[in-house]
Amino acid sequence: MGERAARRYFLTAERFSAAEAHRIGFVHELAQPAELAARVDAILGELLKGAPGAHAVTKDLIAAVAGRPITSELMADMAGRIAGARASEEGREGVRAFLEKRPPAWLAQAKPAAKKGA
Repeated sequence: MGERAARRYFLTAERFSAAEAHRIGFVHELAQPAELAARVDAILGELLKGAPGAHAVTKDLIAAVAGRPITSELMADMAGRIAGARASEEGREGVRAFLEKRPPAWLAQAKPAAKKGA
């Protein structure tokens, strides 16, 4: 949700629909109740494909650059962070796995969550 929408809804405390929440970026997507579990599972499945360390570096990078003007210093900082992630053991494993056409080690380590009622 952007600053303008936040200002409006925080100050007015008015209710808004799911469609409005999607339009203003408060939610990423909408799903019917019957589709919700499948959509959550699909998104979690995509997240689990990523390297845990890369996720952490990415979150830090977003926090460091959000709202800042793009300058040569910012670009250098971003390049350094990305290069560091690629040079890490996890980054090297990801490149090796890609080149060897095999799943990366962190996928073999990920354990699927137990299903309710199973």
